[in-house]
Amino acid sequence: MNDTISVYKDTYETVPVFLVKWQDALKDIISDKYKSVIETGRAIKIKNEDAYKGYKQNTLSGFTFAGEFSSRKNANIQTPTGFIIPDLDHLEDVEQVFNLLTQDENIWFAFRSPGGDGIKCGMRTKKIGNDDDHKELYFSVEHYFNEVYGLKIDPACKDISRLTYVSHDPDLWINPNPVYFNIEQWKPSPEQEPAQEYKPPVNRNNDWKEKYGRKVLETSCNKIRQSQPNFQHSTRLKQSRLIGGFITSGFIDESEALLALEQAVIDSGAKKINAAMKTVKDGIEYGKLSPLSVESNNNYENSHNKRNPSDTDSAKKQRVDKANIYTADRMLESYKGYIKNLDNNQFKTGIGPIDKKIRGVACGEVLTIIARAGAFKTAMLQNLLFNYTKRSEYAAVFFSIEMPVPSVAERYLQILGRETGQGIENIYRSNNPHHIKIMEDQFKEDMKRVFIVPTKISLSDIGGYVRLIESVYNEKVGVIGIDYMGLIDSPGQNEYEVISKVARGAKDTAKLLNLPVVILSQVSRKGGDGEVEVSMDMGRGSGAIEEGADFVLGLWQAQKDSTNYVPPPSEPIDEYDLICRILKNRKGPKGSRWKLELDPTCFRIGSDASAYESPKQSGRKGF
Repeated sequence: MNDTISVYKDTYETVPVFLVKWQDALKDIISDKYKSVIETGRAIKIKNEDAYKGYKQNTLSGFTFAGEFSSRKNANIQTPTGFIIPDLDHLEDVEQVFNLLTQDENIWFAFRSPGGDGIKCGMRTKKIGNDDDHKELYFSVEHYFNEVYGLKIDPACKDISRLTYVSHDPDLWINPNPVYFNIEQWKPSPEQEPAQEYKPPVNRNNDWKEKYGRKVLETSCNKIRQSQPNFQHSTRLKQSRLIGGFITSGFIDESEALLALEQAVIDSGAKKINAAMKTVKDGIEYGKLSPLSVESNNNYENSHNKRNPSDTDSAKKQRVDKANIYTADRMLESYKGYIKNLDNNQFKTGIGPIDKKIRGVACGEVLTIIARAGAFKTAMLQNLLFNYTKRSEYAAVFFSIEMPVPSVAERYLQILGRETGQGIENIYRSNNPHHIKIMEDQFKEDMKRVFIVPTKISLSDIGGYVRLIESVYNEKVGVIGIDYMGLIDSPGQNEYEVISKVARGAKDTAKLLNLPVVILSQVSRKGGDGEVEVSMDMGRGSGAIEEGADFVLGLWQAQKDSTNYVPPPSEPIDEYDLICRILKNRKGPKGSRWKLELDPTCFRIGSDASAYESPKQSGRKGF
């Protein structure tokens, strides 16, 4: 098949301005070539959808990925590429769908749409010569997306001369090992097999609901066991997505489902169990976004066909369900299950008095730490994450957006070895292999479950990194740490708007991943430059921080009371204390202040703290 495609100036131009290879077109989307025009369009779209449509049609250039044309008409195809570009518009969760597509061998590439709320992806087949062949491809692809993902693609994709607008997506994904799409295997048949063979009885109660859920799970597991090699990935994804919908509605227990699905995957002859189960888990998470319900025997419909996230009326009906109503008995059962798993599934700071007050950060909850520059907030986060991995069997992921890896490494070497930065540097400069080996061996042992990601991320990237770490390193992630809020990539007109979106979005991320999140935030100008007590209204985007976080801690430095304080000879006279105040506490009282056990020479924070009564002000900054 040919690799050359046509490029058009805008929607209304029918004669191509030049030709490019499809691979080069993708490189342009990754680069900053279209960044300015796309960002301008997205800003217009936020204010006025109709104005954006006009802007897009008159301003954005586009490609005909299906091939090279003499003019943009279906009959004027000259050299086809075999590509079709399924267009997924108005998605509820763009990143969730994007992550699923990146696991699909049939998808050659995928990128976010110019409007930002959709995805365009490439699929390719052989023996496409004209528009009739392309339409046959379209109907098979349409059936594929409906069956595997429960999504509708734009019907305009059926035309071989379909124009694909340019976009800007630095995270555009290209499949290193794609396969040609098999049209025959996915041709829609007149009669589709119903998703579930089991029909609910008229008299529904909790016992029936459990039985129905088990029957659904059994049917899905059987389909996975019986799936043929070319269909195993799509079958796992489709069935786990279905199970996810019933989990949210309370028909199926998630832990039971994972065990049953894993056994079905093994029985199907899968060679890479971890990779197959990653598909299953991602499918469940995707399915959980659209709860499924069964109304009655007489009104029973194929609920699988109602899973399209863009079908808002159907989604609203599915959200209103008896499964979402909790009686006193059911609330108690839920709470007892929460308590039972609390030790394994909650994050504690390791600072005794503070943990006693906030009683741990559970999965789906957010702890925000606000402080001005130089108030040891990064050191605080590093200590908390390290302490967690020493007490827990789970791993911690530290998104160090601000601090480079060498600085993170030196800081952890200081904390673990109770050594100054100069001392760590001197050990390496000594070239003493014995001393270096002792230090490095201890570092590798202590840090084996702490993973550092030193790159700019969006909130939607976090889930991808968590899954990647769990898959590649076979470690279950138990907590996420982010340094810091203001550096997370997020759309917005100004800094306040960006931080507000991130502060609220962090809570959604914690709930979606079912993990505790600890995130740092700097103070606004109201915080000033001196060592004054930090209050809630000093945080940048403070209203959103308070709304999005379950717990908020404020850090600042206060000069030691010199009345009865005699510093050791090795310490400066103007020694400072690190003070922490509980500014928000969803589980108890707030307002208490605590003097932390800080050793500023090595950035180590101890497990104890003493009550702090009278903060002092000064002009000296910390590290």
